[in-house]
Amino acid sequence: MTLSTTEPITPNQFEGTDSERIQAAIDAASGVTNLVVIPSRNANGANRWIVDRAVLLPSDMTVVLDNATVQLADSAIDNIFRSDNVTEGQARVSWNYNIRIVGVGESCIKGAANPRSTGGGKVLTLESKFDSPLGRGKMSYGTDAGEEGVPQKGNWRNHGILMAYVDGFVMSNVTVENTGCWAITFERVRNADLSHIKILNPPRITVDGTTRYVANRDGINLRQGCKHFRIHDISGETGDDFIALTLLGVHRSADEPMSPHSAMATHPAYTALDDDIEDVWISSITCKTKNHGVALRTIDQARIHDVFIDGLRMRGNPDVPSHQTAILFGGRGYGGPSPLGNISNVHATGLVGSSRSGLVHVEARIEDCTIANGIYHGESDYVVTYHDFDDKTPKYSVSAGNAGRSFVKNVIEANLVHAGPGGR
Repeated sequence: MTLSTTEPITPNQFEGTDSERIQAAIDAASGVTNLVVIPSRNANGANRWIVDRAVLLPSDMTVVLDNATVQLADSAIDNIFRSDNVTEGQARVSWNYNIRIVGVGESCIKGAANPRSTGGGKVLTLESKFDSPLGRGKMSYGTDAGEEGVPQKGNWRNHGILMAYVDGFVMSNVTVENTGCWAITFERVRNADLSHIKILNPPRITVDGTTRYVANRDGINLRQGCKHFRIHDISGETGDDFIALTLLGVHRSADEPMSPHSAMATHPAYTALDDDIEDVWISSITCKTKNHGVALRTIDQARIHDVFIDGLRMRGNPDVPSHQTAILFGGRGYGGPSPLGNISNVHATGLVGSSRSGLVHVEARIEDCTIANGIYHGESDYVVTYHDFDDKTPKYSVSAGNAGRSFVKNVIEANLVHAGPGGR
């Protein structure tokens, strides 16, 4: 087939399954037009595109979703979109450059309607009914539960969109809905711009009239080495953190074999400086979440710094008795605490929260941070709470004000108002 170098290349110009036609269009456009348009009308007569494996994106590629819906097939365990430098078992990968996913009109990227696997590292179960607010602990719904010869825990293939080792990424004007785990995740990605995105990833799905629990349904995740990000005008609902900046794996060696159940596609080992999360601008966020609006978690020697949050409106899920705040610094259960200052220069303003556990919770040794211009409408007595990582008292027995702040340095609170009953 001879393709025009001036007209848009679309999957409707190719033969095969939806996955084969989309990938063929991308392969044909690579190095030629570097542009593929996925239209709303599928030539097979459907009004959506069903992919049975991840759409792999090379460098210098723009994919335009023109009022299109791209959905993962129920038969698949895979990401929906992924940078093409990542394959299973390949912990060290080469860099990709300049990838764009842009929506026009009402465009949607959706997870499977009845997924084979969900959650990150969670044991699959068919009985993951939402019979308690937190589901069933370390379990998550998947039709592969109990099947011989297939993994019984979720892994990085459950994420909706996965970009790794990409320098230059843009995503805008797209809805991401009901993915098997995190909606959009980044590993060692630099110079990224995410804007005008809606994420609909609640902690439950309905399958054949029954409500099922899906674990680890975060929105946007930044992992090792993510730098120079702009995250603007993001809205929606998630069953876990809406935006998470998470640096773990400090004591892992890049030569160690990776777990087949890893939530990361590349190696989770941490290399100082290269793998810091830094220079992240987050603005105009409106979300409902089971956990936290923005969570910043790091352990041991890993560093997160130079993060700016301007405009975060967070509403907790009232049906879930979990720890909920607009912003969380730290987090237990992942490893040892970071030294003072390894989370630093985080400045947050324009905060509104109706979460269960306060507007901001600090359980990391943060330094040179600002929490300003916030209104809290929730049931906690305090707007900002502190809990020293080494303090063995229960998490919810926190203190506030000057008490409990001895483990942080130069943290400024300004213009914070408790607008609900019981405020102090």
